[in-house]
Amino acid sequence: MRSHSLLGSAACLLGAATTALAAPATQALSLRQNDNDNDGIRPSFNVKSCPGYKVAGDVQNATSGFTVPLALAGDACNAFGVDIKNLTLAVVYEKPEQLHVHIYDTAKQQFQLPSGLLYDYPTDDPAQDGLSNAEASHFEFHHTGANDSEPWAFWVTRKSNNDIIFDTRAARIPTYDQPLNGTEDKHNSTAMPAHPLVFENQYLQLSSALPADANIYGLGEYISGGFRRNPNNTVQPFFTLDAGDPTDSNMYGYHPVYLEVRPQEDKKVESHMVYFQSTSGLDVILRPKVIQYRAIGGTLDFRFFSGSESSGSDAGNSTEASGDEDAEMQADRRMVLDARQDNSTEESSSSLTSSPMVASSQYVSFIGKPLLAPLWSYGFHLCRWGYRTANQTLGVAKKMREHNIPLETIWNDIDVLDSFRDLTIAPDRFSQKDVDRLLNYLDENNQHYIPITDAAIPAAPTNESDSYPLGTAGIDQDVFIKNANGSTYIGQVWPGYTYFPSWFSNNTQDWWSEGIANFSKLVNFSGIWLDMNEPSSFCVGSCGTGQNLSTWFGHEPVTPVVGWPEGYDNYTYGDSGNITVKGKSTYSSDLLMQRRADGDGQDSGKSAKVNTSDYHYSVPKWNYQNDTQRYLSVPPYAIHNGKDGIYNYDNNVDLLNSKTVAMEAIDGDHAFYDVHNLHGVLFEKATYNALKTLRPNERPFLISRSTYPGAGKFSHHWLGDNFSLWASMSSAMQGLLQFQLFGIPLIGPDTCGFARNSGEELCNRWQMMSAMLAPFYRNHNIEESIAQEPYEWDSVANATRIANYKRLQILPYMYSTMARASQQGVPAIRALWQEFTETFVDTGDTFVQALFGPSLLVTPVLEPNVRSVKGYFPAAGGKWRSIFTYEALDVPENKNVSIPAPISTINAHMRPGAVMLTYAEPKYTTTETAAGPYGLLVNLNDEGKANGDAYVDDGVTPAPLPSRELLFTANNGSLSGSTPSGNYTIPQKLSSVLVLGVEKKPQNVSFGDAQAEFKFDDSKQMLNVTGLQGDLNGDWKLTWM
Repeated sequence: MRSHSLLGSAACLLGAATTALAAPATQALSLRQNDNDNDGIRPSFNVKSCPGYKVAGDVQNATSGFTVPLALAGDACNAFGVDIKNLTLAVVYEKPEQLHVHIYDTAKQQFQLPSGLLYDYPTDDPAQDGLSNAEASHFEFHHTGANDSEPWAFWVTRKSNNDIIFDTRAARIPTYDQPLNGTEDKHNSTAMPAHPLVFENQYLQLSSALPADANIYGLGEYISGGFRRNPNNTVQPFFTLDAGDPTDSNMYGYHPVYLEVRPQEDKKVESHMVYFQSTSGLDVILRPKVIQYRAIGGTLDFRFFSGSESSGSDAGNSTEASGDEDAEMQADRRMVLDARQDNSTEESSSSLTSSPMVASSQYVSFIGKPLLAPLWSYGFHLCRWGYRTANQTLGVAKKMREHNIPLETIWNDIDVLDSFRDLTIAPDRFSQKDVDRLLNYLDENNQHYIPITDAAIPAAPTNESDSYPLGTAGIDQDVFIKNANGSTYIGQVWPGYTYFPSWFSNNTQDWWSEGIANFSKLVNFSGIWLDMNEPSSFCVGSCGTGQNLSTWFGHEPVTPVVGWPEGYDNYTYGDSGNITVKGKSTYSSDLLMQRRADGDGQDSGKSAKVNTSDYHYSVPKWNYQNDTQRYLSVPPYAIHNGKDGIYNYDNNVDLLNSKTVAMEAIDGDHAFYDVHNLHGVLFEKATYNALKTLRPNERPFLISRSTYPGAGKFSHHWLGDNFSLWASMSSAMQGLLQFQLFGIPLIGPDTCGFARNSGEELCNRWQMMSAMLAPFYRNHNIEESIAQEPYEWDSVANATRIANYKRLQILPYMYSTMARASQQGVPAIRALWQEFTETFVDTGDTFVQALFGPSLLVTPVLEPNVRSVKGYFPAAGGKWRSIFTYEALDVPENKNVSIPAPISTINAHMRPGAVMLTYAEPKYTTTETAAGPYGLLVNLNDEGKANGDAYVDDGVTPAPLPSRELLFTANNGSLSGSTPSGNYTIPQKLSSVLVLGVEKKPQNVSFGDAQAEFKFDDSKQMLNVTGLQGDLNGDWKLTWM
């Protein structure tokens, strides 16, 4: 759901309101003195004068690394804060594939992410037990010594080829005197006149050399020109922000990690990942041959992941699923991995031996492998902001069934809430009787229901006659974020004035768990949708302090919604959005660019009236007394938060405090300045814990907007408030790929678009794309826009019906792919080059095609008014075949080619040499489908071989749980199945096998010792074996001759 900047005239102007708070607040910091005090330290805004650091003592060696003291190498420059004189370098070889390099203030006053808060990590002590050592490491760490004339620097090389993967030596890094954008000023210029190590209380800078035209992926959450970042012109801010679909700016998530891929000889690649562990506001800037980090707090904390597998190491090979598993289960998973590798065909490149895949696995294993979602969650979800009543919601569910369009889950947006208050239902529109009727219908039909929860808690009860137990309990238990003076911080969101939970306070988890449990007595939900948890606030500062809390600012829907479908001639054809009207095309290429501009960046309607009690912050004169004092709301360095839309010193705009909780607020013992970017993931962790407590025998299902490294352990993600634009559909492809790197594989867009108006053609194409490629598959749009439920257009209904039933059929394959992502940390959705590394030179920039797992290649249509699409089909030892028609694709290998793409179809092709476990009889829901028998889909390669594997469990129980691993191998006219590990008994039988690529009709087909029924289609080389009663819990064999 979308909200917008609400900067109005200030009723109260706080001149340089920058109360000095600690990091954490329990560490005493000096109060800020008068800005006009000439005895203080003022920022120079000049990094060229920064002296860097030098080695200031002996190296302290230990088993797993060493530490070195560093000291300022000259006069302090105080570029954007106060230089910290004494630092410590810790180099720790945590694993052979994992190197930790941490530069921190020796006094440890700078905020650092606590170990165990989200994930566990080794300390900075290289003498601790259980780690690796320099000899075993894939990396070699180098640094300048005490006698070097140049300032201290370090560089990291890969031992196998001496390739330098990170290099901070200034002499090897190009400088740039001019900024990328001429409108920048001294507060945030992207010029790079020098590359010293800068470590100040409110500004840290470190640069590293990169190869020319470096292949960088990640550094998000972002929307840009492609999956690959522009190595010559990227300014990526990191600061969680309520901003829907911005281009080249920050938005909901905070993931300062990148994958770099370097082509080698013989079409091979080397890959590594670099993770900057921080919670601070941050800019990462890419210019030719350089990457530069600029943080406004914290430390310089890096981990390097080699992308190479280690003997005896779990990196890239780990088969441990997310959650707790005993040693026997882990050993079983290891057996499966070994068996899969032994059974791989020569032509099939195992994802686990691909450097990009292994590097991803190593990073994700460090931050925490993601949850495996319940089976039902992979079905089709439908939502709209605008389902005003429970009966209307029920009507939509019934209408989907009438049109035979499979629907798994229906959602309610903020319409369901009583005055937009969390964990309530509106009694006039969602009466308990009506809600029960809705939920009973869904339960009887094996369907699910998910309501929304926002991250702000109403400042209620507002008077003696008001009742809001969650708010009362929160005040009584002291669980909300506070102002510096100890009063409760009061912002503004949909309910009006609001509180914000303090996830660092002692009682907050129990308070939230109780609230979730009480809500479950009203609504038997299947999961929770957690929105606006960046956190978002519609006013600046604690605008509700001293105000009448019963004031509500109202919400009026935007009517009509701005922005007709791109290229749609509404002046001639009205407001249907149809592809044709009375046989005539409604598309006009003359309107395409106009429609793209019309409404871009417009309010989606989710905005509230301007709050005249907003606080505003003027730009201070920055006069520090020491390095413990900080300016929290307006630091000297201006990260590019919201790019030009928010950060503008000339206009005294409210900088970091815009659209969120103010930086000087207190969260537990911490200044919000230090923990802002953690708020969303901590809300997810608390909600996950609440759901786990409420229903210990079910996997919690949570979809959230703001994310941080490790969030995949608690929640899944949707891509936020996009637009009904072809560009948004295209950018969804980027999002699907980037979040695989971030360890959150269950990801998806608002299909057909959220804001503006969708049209028949866009929705037709988008429904099919999401069905085949998005692990989280939901249609969601804004109130008052053109209705976009699939049944609104006949062609969309048909396309969605076809795609949804096919998704249900191949769901065992998709579910197994997601299980591998959970077990191993590998991407579920893959760029071509991630799976086929030999194509990297050709496909490194490609994001318009992607694979779901190793064997399903999807080529969606991402532009209007076309009936063909270009695609690249890697050489894989045989024919790629349509997952819908089973016809072979006859195109040149390893080239971009044009293939037909009629409306209501999508090009989804099965890899040669692959075997997919399927459901033989797809039904309306996952429950009905999974109750039926299994099938197998086999696409033989040119040598008549194929192999595959599958993971099977009950789809509900959280880890550790009974499960079973299956292996399938086809060779020389036979297909065999085995189960190398597992303790789950699969009740369903194997009833059918479809083998593609059989050159001639067999005379005899047998399953075990019995003859089997079969049909053969010579035109498709398709052998269809039916009537089987195979037991997947043991070994079996199918032969044809």
